[in-house]
Formats: sequence, structure tokens, C-alpha cells
Amino acid sequence: MTSNKEFYNSLSSEYDEMIDIRSSIENKGKLLAGFIKKDDKVADVGCGIGIDSITASKLGAVVDAFDPSEKMIAQAKNNAKLFDVKFSAYNYSASEIPDIFFGKYDLVISLGNTFANIPNIEFDKSLVNLVKLIKPGGKIIIHLLNYSKILRDKERIVNITGKGKFQFVRFYDFAESELQFNILRFEKENLSNYRLLSTNIYPYTFEDFASKIEQIRDVSIEVFGTLKLEKYKPNDSKNLVAIISKQ
Repeated sequence: MTSNKEFYNSLSSEYDEMIDIRSSIENKGKLLAGFIKKDDKVADVGCGIGIDSITASKLGAVVDAFDPSEKMIAQAKNNAKLFDVKFSAYNYSASEIPDIFFGKYDLVISLGNTFANIPNIEFDKSLVNLVKLIKPGGKIIIHLLNYSKILRDKERIVNITGKGKFQFVRFYDFAESELQFNILRFEKENLSNYRLLSTNIYPYTFEDFASKIEQIRDVSIEVFGTLKLEKYKPNDSKNLVAIISKQ
């Protein structure tokens, strides 16, 4: 078991093998095109290897990217060069973003299950910081897996992916009060060559976000099941998308 930061630092060099970055950027472009206008200022909180930052940049946005993993930030910068885009990247978690960034952004995105990696003691400050980042009239898009369904059904397998010679299995272990996230990497032609990484994550539900947003003035929240704004069904939706708006 490793800390969340160590987990993603260890994973950073392998992330491009685990997913198809080009198709991910293409798919995200279709999903985010309706939210991003040319010259919008966008903050990508929990940028990872930079897929959403690259996507937003290609859509014409001016992007600042944030992530607590310095090695993920380094990988995001490398990928920006690979895809011939530019954005600024900063090594901050959501709860650590300094106030010099507050009030700068038309849109804040925190996608790819980022919030599930934020410890309980940092949840409130992280969410409040995202609200502080946006201008009046701005929006926040938070995407994570639908843990209401996952916890109810005890769904262990998140997905199985891989390209080249390695396969990756992402899966959960359920404990009484914790959810352990695991990534097993193994070589397809040599199963004895494997590595298992594990860390704790935090299975937030829509109610966690809604109860905190209710305490913040001039802010409202909507919930959807996808970035296509399809209806959220607590018992059936695979994902949870919370859209927070500031008056």
C-alpha cells in the first residue's frame, strides 16, 4: 500500500501504456466541445498526464493544469510537446492551489475520478477552492465514478486495458470503512512479470458534493450521468457528473 501521491508518481511512466492517449483526446474533444469556447480560461485540476489539458488547449482554451504528482506533471508537459499544444502546469493538489489563481477561470474541470483521490480531511477545502477559482458566471465540471452503485453492488473490476506487451487490470478491494484501489500490470507473454500498485481512495457520492455546495452562497449544482448530460440514475449510471455554477 502506498500513499496516493507515491501511487501516481510510480504510475506516471506507465500511464501512456495503460490507455490510448490519442483516442482519449479525440473522445474528450467531442465531449468538452460544448463546454469550452475559444479563449476561455480553463483550470484542469488533477490533470494527470494531461489528456484534458491537451483537449481543452486544442479547443482554443488558455489552460492552467494542476496535479499533486510532480511526475504526472512532468509527463503532462511531455505530452503537450507531443501534441503540439501549450499550457501552464503547477504541482498543487486541489486543496493547495494558492489564492493568486482565484477568480481567473471561466471553467474548471476535474475529470477522470480525480476527486476520489482526495482524502476526506481535504474534501471541503478542495471543493471550496474550485469554487473560488471560477469567475462569476463560471462553471465547474466534476466527473467521477458512481460510487453509490459501486458500493451497493460491490463491483470489483473497474476496467481492463492495455496496448503493446502489457495488460492492466484496475480493481477494488472493499473493507469496512475503506476502498482500496489496485492496478495490476502484467506482461501478456510472460505472466510472471507483473507489478501490483495499491492505494486508498474515497468513494464520494453526489450527496457529499450537494451538502457542501448548499453551504456556499451564490452557487448551484446539477447532476448528470455522463458528460453528454444524460440523466443520472443512482442505481444504474456508471458515472457521476456534477456541474457547479456560480452566479
